[in-house]
Amino acid sequence: MWRLGATPLAELERDIDGITQKMLPEQLKELTDYGFVEKKSYEGYPLHVEYSLTDGMGTEILGALRIMQHIGIDYLKAIQGGEQSAELSCYYGGMTPPDKPHIYELHVYALDKMLDLERGFLLNELYREMDGHILGQYTLKGIYEN
Repeated sequence: MWRLGATPLAELERDIDGITQKMLPEQLKELTDYGFVEKKSYEGYPLHVEYSLTDGMGTEILGALRIMQHIGIDYLKAIQGGEQSAELSCYYGGMTPPDKPHIYELHVYALDKMLDLERGFLLNELYREMDGHILGQYTLKGIYEN
């Protein structure tokens, strides 16, 4: 789904490990409703449907996802004995539980203003600054299994 071009539903089902045929269309509908993804249906049999990131919000969210990817790569390097960047240490302080899956959540908020926060802000400062300015929100979840 991180592709910029249109992708058929069947290809997404193949590429996303652990997604069910029921869950994928539900998640895609929600992403479509929020404006991150657009759906295009083609006439004919069998029915052909493609999904792609929207030019606005869909491609803009890639920046946040790339930051998360960078943090994840840094995290993996850290637990595998490599160097941990200063950026990672200010975002994440815990370790993956050794005996169970670890759930990662990305909370995406649409706000009606730019936030004025200093580098190294605390979570409660973020929530206080966002209070009363949230137009919409979405949560993406991922599971890392050891």
